[in-house]
Amino acid sequence: MAVVATTSLFALAGCAGDAATGSSDDPITIGWSLQLSGPIGPGSEYMVTAAQKAVDDINEAGGVHVDGTSRPLELKVIDNRSEVPTVTDQTRSLILEDEVDALFGPVITEFSVAGAAIAEQYSIPYFISSSPIDGFRAANPSGWTYAWNLFSSEKTQAETAVAGMVAADSNKKVALFSDTSNDGVTQHDTYVAELETNGFEIVADATFPLNTTDFSAAVTEAKASGADIAIAITFPVDGGNLIKEFKAQQFAPKIAQFPKSADGALWPGIAGTLGVGALGTGTWGVEDRGEGAEELDAYMTDAGAPVPLIAQGAHYYALVQFYAAAIEAAGSTDPAAVNDVIPTLTVDTVSGPVHFTDENVSEIPVYTWQWTGTTAEDMTPVQVFPNIGTALVTPPPGLAG
Repeated sequence: MAVVATTSLFALAGCAGDAATGSSDDPITIGWSLQLSGPIGPGSEYMVTAAQKAVDDINEAGGVHVDGTSRPLELKVIDNRSEVPTVTDQTRSLILEDEVDALFGPVITEFSVAGAAIAEQYSIPYFISSSPIDGFRAANPSGWTYAWNLFSSEKTQAETAVAGMVAADSNKKVALFSDTSNDGVTQHDTYVAELETNGFEIVADATFPLNTTDFSAAVTEAKASGADIAIAITFPVDGGNLIKEFKAQQFAPKIAQFPKSADGALWPGIAGTLGVGALGTGTWGVEDRGEGAEELDAYMTDAGAPVPLIAQGAHYYALVQFYAAAIEAAGSTDPAAVNDVIPTLTVDTVSGPVHFTDENVSEIPVYTWQWTGTTAEDMTPVQVFPNIGTALVTPPPGLAG
């Protein structure tokens, strides 16, 4: 295996080769259709902040050197308004009209897969994060060629979430809630298998379409089941509506897992203080970070990014680092040449070592966090499993009393 490593957070070394496209003065462009507005938009600007920081750091260190010349990187980001068809149109436009050299994709599987299909059609390297990798693989059973995913798997998320509950005080009875999206179906089945393997009993199992607003029947069933544990596999807005119904019916489980809702920065605004004590799964744990992580963490904190979005942003910083290293290894910006070299590389990044397997995924570790705080404004997640000093609090304070 060839190994290409960044020498520091800001500099890239060992550059050689001849660019296949563009002159020595032309920027190397990464196009990005991203949810900057619409229901998924809030907070996405911080992913751009992190990626742009990576671009700026590399450019300030001399850019990407190809055959003795230096070329700058640039990002071209456009808002898809949280609309899947717009992702398709914008990705095609970035390729055909803007002639970008590579692409970043939006978050969440339904959106990222829409862009990936276009990247595959036109043979352009396409990098994503914040889209669970099992759903990404399932969306194209024949396998991806040009789409590459740096994130965690649904299986690892479920394993970590369930492992963190094994020693907790509960009757091990679970009320499960899940939506019918691709992610929801995949995660539902993964959680069921993991729960049963670890001796938990599923006593209520409600499914519903995205954007459901009436959860009364599902919560009534869960409350009657006697479950001490609630696991809600829902997108953020649905998760907020669901936890409000918990409170309305005085359903106060000892453990409340919201792996798709409480894993992001939207949670305090959507759930308010009802969400204090809810559990989510996070990435970029302190023990999993690479060189330059401390500096990036400080930079993102100063920019006002909440903890979950610092983590998401870090992975896009890492993707910029990886793409720059791939250009160096290929000795070219030619999409096919860059794509061919990607699976041969292991690149040290702020997210730790990144290596894409023959399934076009690079899996990153996850941990369980619990939301703390007394107001929506001061809510923040803290790691509780693996335990690094902060123990799980049960029952969730937001639902108790």
